[in-house]
Amino acid sequence: MYVIYNPKRNNQVERIPGNGVGVMKSAQFRSEGAAKACLTRMRKKVAEAKLSGRRAPSWCADVADLVIASQEDYRELDTTVEKECFMTGEKFTESVNTPYSCSRASETYWSS
Repeated sequence: MYVIYNPKRNNQVERIPGNGVGVMKSAQFRSEGAAKACLTRMRKKVAEAKLSGRRAPSWCADVADLVIASQEDYRELDTTVEKECFMTGEKFTESVNTPYSCSRASETYWSS
């Protein structure tokens, strides 16, 4: 399996079920070719938005920095980040791929 990730933040790209890119579901690909095809579609979408004068979606902001790696290689990266708990102020570590609403550092986590 292969993933697309941002090496600056070490977080995985997620995709919308339908057009194959965006945010919703963790993007995992059976082959490197499939991952490259998805990355190409993402870059094409950004280029089309720039040419037509529209603003690209926020998930496309760093599409030039994205790279493809096997899941084994991705797991070897340091994929945790230290945050501060919203309620107690304690420091804790969590995965960079933790959704904001599921993070103890968010108000949403504590109010739901």
